[in-house]
Amino acid sequence: MQGVWRVHTITPLERPAEFADRPFLTPQEAGAYQARRLAALNNDTSAARAGLNGPSVNEFWAAERGELAALAGRIPTSLVVDPADGRIPPPTSARRAKLASRLEVRRQGASAAAFNTSERCLRDGGAPLFGSPDRGLIEIVQTRTHVVIRQENLHDTRVIPLDGRPHVSSAIRSWIGDPRGSWSGDVLIVDSTNFTDLGDRFDENLHLVERFSRTDAETLLYEFTVDDPTVYAKPWSVVWPLKRSAGPLFEEACHEGNYSLPSMLRAIRLQEASR
Repeated sequence: MQGVWRVHTITPLERPAEFADRPFLTPQEAGAYQARRLAALNNDTSAARAGLNGPSVNEFWAAERGELAALAGRIPTSLVVDPADGRIPPPTSARRAKLASRLEVRRQGASAAAFNTSERCLRDGGAPLFGSPDRGLIEIVQTRTHVVIRQENLHDTRVIPLDGRPHVSSAIRSWIGDPRGSWSGDVLIVDSTNFTDLGDRFDENLHLVERFSRTDAETLLYEFTVDDPTVYAKPWSVVWPLKRSAGPLFEEACHEGNYSLPSMLRAIRLQEASR
């Protein structure tokens, strides 16, 4: 497993409506679809991204988009493989209500704490792994007793023991959870619990199971299953291949230069003053 791997792909997480009953594309379809995806994602030229002020960054900063994923020579239409429709199950009613409440707190913007950890430049990665066009590398360091996964994306680092120890008490929580690793043949299985609710895709009840396996010298197959019953109606799973990279990982200093957060708070105060 050891080395630097690219977490890059333009395959959408969820299956687009145009491929509703199509889990895979033909090679001819894949070529045309890849060209359309790259055009739609382009921060410089995409009509869909030409809003009032344009995108937050230009295409120079998104140069590592990757290509469509390939699984055993086939081109999937989504990274989600379970449920069979390639779509993430709907959120629970309780989760929708909680997110609506948080949106109202964010709208009021009483303090920096009203904004999520991504907007505060404190966290934008973590487990499980998702593709990133500008910070899409991970480094795996492997020993007999531990595996360490370090992300270029805000340098989250997970230290995963392999000695069979149980999870820590549920009273102890972490942004990256409490990971425990084990081997099933040549497959590394990472079981993580004890998360915190950061208001993103998951909450503190997330149970995450990841699987890492080498399919050839240049490919690391990454699979994960999300079981978060207070957020999603049922579990869902993702599969996609990570490709080896020469690296290196670069430091990302985001919070130290986060000028957008005080600007957002200032804008809210100005809006209040003008009412």
